[in-house]
Amino acid sequence: MSPIDREVPWLLTPSVLLPVQVPSPWAERWLRRLCRAILADALACLDGKGTPGTMGSDRDGARRAGQAQEWFRSEATYLFSFATVCAVLDLEVEAVRRQVCQRVPQDKPDRHTSVRDKVQATTAAARETVARAHAVHDRTRQLLHELDESRQLHRAIAERRAELQSHPHSAQPPSPMPQASTSLPEPVPTGEPPTK
Repeated sequence: MSPIDREVPWLLTPSVLLPVQVPSPWAERWLRRLCRAILADALACLDGKGTPGTMGSDRDGARRAGQAQEWFRSEATYLFSFATVCAVLDLEVEAVRRQVCQRVPQDKPDRHTSVRDKVQATTAAARETVARAHAVHDRTRQLLHELDESRQLHRAIAERRAELQSHPHSAQPPSPMPQASTSLPEPVPTGEPPTK
């Protein structure tokens, strides 16, 4: 071997490795964490939960669950596809897919049933509130009627006093003065049904 032949391999072999040339464990860690988060979010969407900031209504939850099912069934290999996420996480695609299919309920309950139950509960609560409002309104009307009667009685007493003060020595005997009471009038007894 010539001296040049011995120097050529040495020239091509780096004596120092740059940091760019060494795979970073940090890069692998963040990618694995991201893929775990994607998989966890897809599983949560299947359960109808999803991320709290993105779940608006029941319709959004159903849409996201459908998208998650499509993602799990997909055979595509684009960035962050189901197959790619499984490869990064060292998971067997078909085994995970079988577990997901077992996890998804095959016979979904009628979503209209839950909506119907919510509507019935809301209607019952509204009827109860309306009944309470009517009772309060009736009681207020009764109190206002009693207040009006009390004002009329006090007005009559004040007018009678003013009349007596303007004619102190009249020849007529004074008519009896209405008495103001501080208690509410007695309720009129209602007839009770005969007992046997």
